[in-house]
Amino acid sequence: MEATLTRQPARRSVLAGNTVLAFLVLGLSNAIIGPSLPWLAQHWGVALADAGVLFTAQFGGACVTVILAGATLDRLGRKPLLVGGLVGMAAGLLGLAFAPNLVVAAVCAALFGLGFGALDVTLNIFIADLYPTARAMALNLTNGIFGLGALAGPLLVSAALQGNGAPAPVLWGAAAGVALIAGLYGVLSFPPHLDETQEAAPAGSGLAVLRHGYVLATAAMFFLYVGLEVGVGAWLFSFAQQGAALATDVAAGVVSTYWLAFTLGRLGAGVLAGRVPGTVLVWGGALLGAVGAATLAVLPGSAAALFAGAALCGLGFAPIFPTAFGLATVRYPATAGAVSSVLVLGGSLGGQGHATGGIAACALAVAAIQLLVMRKA
Repeated sequence: MEATLTRQPARRSVLAGNTVLAFLVLGLSNAIIGPSLPWLAQHWGVALADAGVLFTAQFGGACVTVILAGATLDRLGRKPLLVGGLVGMAAGLLGLAFAPNLVVAAVCAALFGLGFGALDVTLNIFIADLYPTARAMALNLTNGIFGLGALAGPLLVSAALQGNGAPAPVLWGAAAGVALIAGLYGVLSFPPHLDETQEAAPAGSGLAVLRHGYVLATAAMFFLYVGLEVGVGAWLFSFAQQGAALATDVAAGVVSTYWLAFTLGRLGAGVLAGRVPGTVLVWGGALLGAVGAATLAVLPGSAAALFAGAALCGLGFAPIFPTAFGLATVRYPATAGAVSSVLVLGGSLGGQGHATGGIAACALAVAAIQLLVMRKA
């Protein structure tokens, strides 16, 4: 008789633990590019505004894998996209650390974006799969861990700049952490319903979600929301330095205040998710974010206003994405992959752009989010 060796699927707690680490490094990696940008621009001899093309390249790359993820998740399982996305992110981070000029850096940022886009869809779907009866809570808590990583990122970059004058060690360390988590996913055995190749969905079923007004309105909301979350987080450091003439450590403190409030907001939303309707969390968060965005727009030269506005934006923006994402996957369980792809694609498109002047439109953009959510909830 031939002995057949079968690997037992990893326990849910093990898979969830590695996914929490993935959210952590995802947040950290995404948050270190913005504070590194002034140094990188000077290193390459380009204007700061021109260096902002890295953000456009990153989100352009993310758009590609966001589209592909929706079509392939149910056919390939979760593992290939999780491992492949993390490998792409690690390669992009290493490339940014060693890039000799802006052109090479833009290619590396696009590679980073390809990995980030795959993970942006797959990690959220994966955690929703692991906790199908508590999706809003699980998504808010794990996305809160994303905020912890984003909070640590600017602090690490600030320490590196003050220590050896360059952010490269932080980029190397982030790449190593991302690669380690990819290896852990690679050796873990997933439950069959998360790892087996599934039968192809009926032709046209993926495109059919585009006929739903709820999906399109939520995608438009994500377009506005991600532009705010990423725009404020990425440019706040430079905005604080140039607008209010703050020192490096104080400017990093403004960014950290934003991500700390963002993290606390998501953790708090995870606790409230079982008691407060999801639509209320989204709408209330948008209102609070509008107040913070208006503060930043009206008083850009005041250090106190920058700290206050950053805190209000972080708290307000925090519950919007994970809560709305969870509501959509519950509403469309049979086409969760396709719906998630459309929603995250809308967010990825919203994250493009490289102009600090866009922050002046934050209050109006968040107000538009409120209207969209209210009409389609």
